[in-house]
Amino acid sequence: MITIAWIVGVAVLLGAILGWLARYSAQTARRVEEALPPFGRFIEVDGGRIHYLDEGAGPALLLIHGLGGQMRNFTYSLLEMLKNDYRVVILDRPGSGYSTRPPEASAAISAQARTIARFMEALGRTRPLVVGHSLGGAIALALALNHPEKVGGLALIAPATHSQSRV
Repeated sequence: MITIAWIVGVAVLLGAILGWLARYSAQTARRVEEALPPFGRFIEVDGGRIHYLDEGAGPALLLIHGLGGQMRNFTYSLLEMLKNDYRVVILDRPGSGYSTRPPEASAAISAQARTIARFMEALGRTRPLVVGHSLGGAIALALALNHPEKVGGLALIAPATHSQSRV
């Protein structure tokens, strides 16, 4: 028979487990941030903070990473190869890497595209070639469709262009 004491005991145990998980998660995040500190700059856009790099000279490229990624996906070798011929802007997508998104802000593809359009305005970047990888490709497509005046061209690398169906 389930008693109130049993329910209270289970609640206390679950609370202790959740508390331990929260503390462990925070400690892990601190260790990761110490090992991989932000190395770009920050700019406030739509109530969030965008972490980005803006290096090089020449025609502008905007690089958008995919799901589960961050700007370092493009910096380990690609940035060095491109920045001599192009002005390369790489960002952590809103809510990814060191970029933040307000708690009430949507993570939808169109919402991220809108934030990135405003990010480009804030930087004064007009009509770059937008390079999107994976989910970044879907965001680049939304950026081109919903904000065509902001995009000079698209280059999509393994883009997420269709919703996935379950087999």
